[in-house]
Amino acid sequence: MTAHDLGLEGAAVVATEQLLDACDLVRVVAEARGMGAIYGPAGTGKTFAVGEAIRAMGSEDHVHTDFRCRPTVRYLRSVLYECLGLGQLVAGP
Repeated sequence: MTAHDLGLEGAAVVATEQLLDACDLVRVVAEARGMGAIYGPAGTGKTFAVGEAIRAMGSEDHVHTDFRCRPTVRYLRSVLYECLGLGQLVAGP
């Protein structure tokens, strides 16, 4: 059972090449204790793939956040500081 199966009896995840690639990438980033991004057109399974990768690793040691469309570097930095518990950035002069 996954978060996307809508409670359908007998539903199963199909391990496509793209899903397996995403899972490998998430694992590599996690093992490096790094930060990564998976991007692409809407509706192509990015959120699903990352969720499956995290579930497959069996780890609760992760942070999830969503960013607005076309974020600026300043916005990204601010959101990351906040979700990682580093406080809020003080605006410069």
